[in-house]
Amino acid sequence: RDTAVAIARDVNILPPASLGQPIKAYEGREFFEKPESEQLQLLASPGNMIFCRAEPSDKQKLIKMLQSLGEISAMTGDGVNDAPALQQANIGIAMGISGTEVSKEAADMVLADDNFSTIVAAVEEGRCIYANMQAFICFLIS
Repeated sequence: RDTAVAIARDVNILPPASLGQPIKAYEGREFFEKPESEQLQLLASPGNMIFCRAEPSDKQKLIKMLQSLGEISAMTGDGVNDAPALQQANIGIAMGISGTEVSKEAADMVLADDNFSTIVAAVEEGRCIYANMQAFICFLIS
């Protein structure tokens, strides 16, 4: 869990430790041992959550729960067993170096360098492209 939290802080998914804010980070089995009502309540609460060491079936169940709450889910994976969850997620992200061909085929995005901070850069670039497209379409219409 500590490694997942450290990576999440490095790529600004979680706030720095110096702010002293509570962290919502769970191992898969720890989260799914809770009653379903509590799981949904945690997922619906504001802020980012980190899940680590989740079984493939847990990943799929988590994606379903998030999508039932109207959330957009992103899932990272590198193995054959991650492929169903990568396909089911709104955004499936596979590892390009350590990932299997099956996971790369199932994913929407493949990280060429296996670096999680690349996800942040890709999202920023995608938002810029989207904004440029909106501006161009408005220009064409006016």
